[in-house]
Formats: sequence, C-alpha cells, structure tokens
Amino acid sequence: MPLKDLPEFIKSTRENGQTYVPVVDMGRIITPEPSGWFRRASYASAICLLLALGGVYAATSTKDIEIVMGTDDMSPKAVASLVEEGGGRVFSVKQENNVYKVRVLTLGNIASFMDGLRRNKEIERIELKK
Repeated sequence: MPLKDLPEFIKSTRENGQTYVPVVDMGRIITPEPSGWFRRASYASAICLLLALGGVYAATSTKDIEIVMGTDDMSPKAVASLVEEGGGRVFSVKQENNVYKVRVLTLGNIASFMDGLRRNKEIERIELKK
C-alpha cells in the first residue's frame, strides 16, 4: 500500500471497531523517479552548457603575439615548435621577413608564458598584440 493511503486505512479500521492497527512490514519509501526523457534532456543540457563555457574560455584565452627572430632562416614550423615548447598551443603562424605573427592559446598566465619565451636566445623580441 502506498504511504499516502496509510492515514485513510488507519482511519477506516478504527471506524470499524478495531482500535489497534498493526503495521507488519513498512518497507521503504519509494519516490517516483523522473521519466527517462527528462533525465536525458537534463544531461544533454548540462553537457551543452559546459561545452559552451569551455568554448568561451578558450576564445578569451587565445592571444596574438608578434615574435621577432634574430635570424631569417627559421621556418614557421620551427617558430611554432618553439612556442609549443614554451607551453602554448599554436593556431597559426604568419611570416613577414624575420617577424612572425603567432595566434596562440594559453590556459595559464600570458605574462609568465611570454617571459618563458623571452628566455630563448633565438628570440630577439616578443610583443603581445591587442
């Protein structure tokens, strides 16, 4: 018998003359679970929200930097590998003589990332572009 029907059952047994109502096995209270489609929709909404927040965070963490190399013989791939060794993820590298415009994703502090790149002897100058 559901728990919500228990007061009516006790009332009806007392009205019929029985003063003591034994409860043999109460069991446990079972709450109805939400339907399957509601749970799936909730999970999907939560996943979409987390992905959107991650995308916004990644977009705001993407920076443009300009690197001036001491030599002209470096390829864009070599510059990209230098930046990746410094802790960033390179999206694009554009070369103009010995100046490289690099679009990079850093999830940490951009100042410490650039300080780490400045320690490299092959890099002459590095600037953050706005």
